[in-house]
This record gives sequence, structure tokens and C-alpha cells, in this order.
Amino acid sequence: MLSVLNLRRSVLSRGMVVGALATLAARGADAQTLLVTDATNRRVMLFDTHDGSLLDPAFIDLQAPGGATGITPIEALRTPNGDIVISDQVRDTVFRYTGDGQTFLGESSVPMNNVHGLAVAYGSIWVTNSNPNGTTPGRALLQLDQSLNLVAIHLLPALPFDVMAFTWQGVEGLLITDFGGSSVLFFDPASPTAVQTFYAPQPGTSGLNTPMYLSQRRFDGNVLVGGLISPAGIYELDRTSGAQVAYISNPGGQTSVHCAHDLFDGRILFTNMTGVHRFDPATGVTTTLVAGVNAHVIADYNDGRIGASYCAATRNSTGVSAFLYASGSLLASQNDCTLQGLSLPHNAAAFFLASRTQDFVAFPAGSAGNLCLGGAIGRYVGPGQIKNSGAAGAVSLTLDLAVVPSPTGAVSVTPGETWSFQCWYRDSVNGAATSNFTSGRAIPFQ
Repeated sequence: MLSVLNLRRSVLSRGMVVGALATLAARGADAQTLLVTDATNRRVMLFDTHDGSLLDPAFIDLQAPGGATGITPIEALRTPNGDIVISDQVRDTVFRYTGDGQTFLGESSVPMNNVHGLAVAYGSIWVTNSNPNGTTPGRALLQLDQSLNLVAIHLLPALPFDVMAFTWQGVEGLLITDFGGSSVLFFDPASPTAVQTFYAPQPGTSGLNTPMYLSQRRFDGNVLVGGLISPAGIYELDRTSGAQVAYISNPGGQTSVHCAHDLFDGRILFTNMTGVHRFDPATGVTTTLVAGVNAHVIADYNDGRIGASYCAATRNSTGVSAFLYASGSLLASQNDCTLQGLSLPHNAAAFFLASRTQDFVAFPAGSAGNLCLGGAIGRYVGPGQIKNSGAAGAVSLTLDLAVVPSPTGAVSVTPGETWSFQCWYRDSVNGAATSNFTSGRAIPFQ
């Protein structure tokens, strides 16, 4: 059995950081919140992507007057134009809502049968059509346009359950779980008939059985898959080889895992037929956040944050990892960028760091954390820039992009530059004074 601790990576090698950066760049900005479908109450819930806190139990109510009258929502995703699309297994359709979840905009008229997962990628909306009865359109991946009209039907040698945008061996494509064959396939839109195997259980091993929904880890790009039937649990697959590298068997006694999604504080949010739960790989403790609901897919909801996270932080004295967000505009000319560090120890002194260069140095100068910057590193230590995390354990700073500190004096951000940021802060472990860092954040200014 592979170690559960493999699912917690507090220290990454430089090669892993570089590889993960390519994945993060392809995915774009991180989300601050997560969309989780609730098939019991026919709604979409909203969770915090940092620690898994429930923010809104009914962000989208599919039974509200004037709504979609959804029956079994499976996955909700945001489209490039800001709308939200939702697949419904029993209604056999895809709904569209405004980005705030308040207004129903209509549904697809394309014939479907037993739909499950969605992906929004490469200018299309992709829908898995499981259709065990063999009637039209068959076991297929349906390709829709942004208006939910049919573009193409891609027949598959599998019982497709979920689909996720994924780059493998330098090819931009889609991962598809094969519910019937217990495998994960790779689909290349440029060669739709040449479906490849990304993962298959090895003979004589108790590998992934009846794979459900997919997600991609933020810091190393590996793939998390929910395993429904024994050996049920959370599986982690290597992003390059597809090999199984970790497995959590029924965390906290919760069986039949549907979907797992890592949180920025190092814990894992997962769903099953009994609710939404949070697993801590460091302690082995599972906490139920929402009970009594049949929850399905967990998906990022990009709500305006800028930049992408890279380089995992180590845990601090609070028991979780501190994380760095950024909000504002990618346009350097607008001079609108605010950094926010979260999950710091209470009442800790802190300041932000900036560089055009990324690197990885574990425990620099006796620190308990990871420095994710290199080259000329500037420190925001001017008047009013050294912060205290206070009772909230959080700090923020609004930047002046025309005056970014560097070892040789202030410089300005110019369009086309990618700047990376971190936050350094004081901490205490077992009574001994130390320091730590948040995760890194890369912002490609335009």
C-alpha cells in the first residue's frame, strides 16, 4: 500500500516546482472559491478553497422559481464569458446560469443520455455521455459550443464518467475516467480517434476501481481521482507517467469517494453520497463539513483573483500552511494589485517579497519554510509596509507597481513581465522563535 503521506508535499524539489509551473500557467488564475454540486437538495454549494469552509449552502438553487428545475446536478463550471454551466444526470442536459448564480439563462437542446462530468477547454464545452443503453448518442464525449449547441460527437471505447482539461507529454487534451474499465484515458482533440491510456490497474494489484471524478493538484500537477467501489478512496496519479503514487482508503471511514480536491492549506476536500468532508493528511483526521447530502464534483470557481500559485508552503504553528492571494488587474498600466497573506500565526510580524525570478530554497537561514524566489529579491519594508497579522492571522498590502523594491533600488513593472511574490512572517514552534513563508504567487502583467 502506498503511503498516505505522499499526498502531503510540504517540500518540493526544484524540478517539481518547474513542472508544476507549466501546469499552473495553462490553468490561469486560481480560484478563491469552489463549486460543489448537491444532488440531494438540487443546488450548487460554495466553499472556500483555502480551508474548505462552507460559504453558501445554496449558491445556485436549481429549484428556485424561474430556475432550471434541475434534478441531479453533477458538475458546475465557469465559462470564459463568466457564465456557469451545470450538467444534470437525470434531466440529461446542461444548464446555464449567470456568473453570480442568480439567473437561469437556459439549457442545451442537444440529445443526451446519462451525462456526468464537464470540462470547459479549447473553446468548447465537453460533456461525458455515459448512456449504458447504447442508444444515440452512445458512449461518447459531446463537444458543445459556448451556446451549448452541438459541435461534434466523439464515440469512445469506454463508459465515460468525468472529463478534465489536461496537458500530457506536451499535448493539450482531456483526461476521461472510464467507469466500466477502471482506467483513465487521454483524449487529444486534434486526433479524436486515437484515445490513449493514461492509467490502468496493474495485473495483480488492488488499484483504482470504478473511477469517478477528477481534479488536478495545484502545486505538482498530479491527478486526484475518487474511487467508488472497493478498494474505495482517494487515488493520486503521477502527472507524467499516470502511475498510482498514493492512496487513502476510505478516509475517516467515509466510503465510496466521488471527488477529491486539494485545499491551499494542505488538506483535501472530498465528497461522497453522505456529504462533503475534509481530510488532513498530516494528522489523518477527517471532518464532515456538510452531512446528509449526495455531493458530486468539486470545481474551481474563478472569482477575479489574479496570478497563479506555485511552490507549496510548509505548515506553521497554526497547523496549516499560509497562502498568498492577489487581486486587482493584470494590466500594469492600471496599477491595481493587492497581496493578501492568509493563515498566518496570530499577531505575527510579516512583510512581502518580490522578484522577477523563481527558485526553491528549503529552510533558508534556519527558517521553517520554503523560499520560492531567486535573483534580485526586493523586500517591502518601507514605512507602513511591515505588517502584523493580528487576531485574524492575515496581512495585506496594496502595491505601487511603479515602485517595486529591489536590492539596488526601486523598479517599475512593465507589460510582459511576470513577477513572483511571497510573504515572510515570524513564528514560534515549541517555544522556539523561527520564521516561515507563504506559498508563492506568479502574476503575468500585461
